[in-house]
Amino acid sequence: MAGDRFFVTVFARDRAALRQLADFDLDLFQATARAGDGGEEPRIEGLLSLEEIGRLVEAGYRVAVEATESSRSRAAEQVVQAQDFLKSMGM
Repeated sequence: MAGDRFFVTVFARDRAALRQLADFDLDLFQATARAGDGGEEPRIEGLLSLEEIGRLVEAGYRVAVEATESSRSRAAEQVVQAQDFLKSMGM
């Protein structure tokens, strides 16, 4: 569990705090950033370790943990030998 990472949503108090997340050098998904228009809290999604989550909480961010990385990863379940793949492609 020490090396586990988690899909999270990070909530910031304002737009400036959302921009300051870049200083943390974290695995955040820029395309999910929301500025907080319409009364919503500014937020962004990412993939973080427990240590990184703790750093953000200590800095005043609210972090919602959504799921473990392994629960959303399908790569390990979809391993196929090259010969089997080519055969399935009709080659």
